[in-house]
Amino acid sequence: RKRFFVGRIFSFSSAHSWSLLSYKANGLCKNEASRFLTIPSGGKYYFGELIRRDSYFPPEYLPFGDHSWPVPRDYDRYLTKLYGDWKEVPPEDKREVHCLIELDFGDDDDE
Repeated sequence: RKRFFVGRIFSFSSAHSWSLLSYKANGLCKNEASRFLTIPSGGKYYFGELIRRDSYFPPEYLPFGDHSWPVPRDYDRYLTKLYGDWKEVPPEDKREVHCLIELDFGDDDDE
């Protein structure tokens, strides 16, 4: 029931529209003098992702595949804050589990 209710509230707009709205809302704060940055919609939410600006900027570029991509300047501090010992795969019982929902609309033969 809860999922249905939430789904009905957000169904009047596409996922793409919600994504753009979220992107715009997260970009409203443009205080370049702030000593801290955060990712309000990240896995650990606002305060869990709070990091010093000088740990993030200027970014470092690291190779991945055929490209170099920007990463936080002190990526080790950032990843350690989020995951602890991020260089080691955690035991199976300590791994983050993502919610999976399977939708069943009946047999494919009914179409």
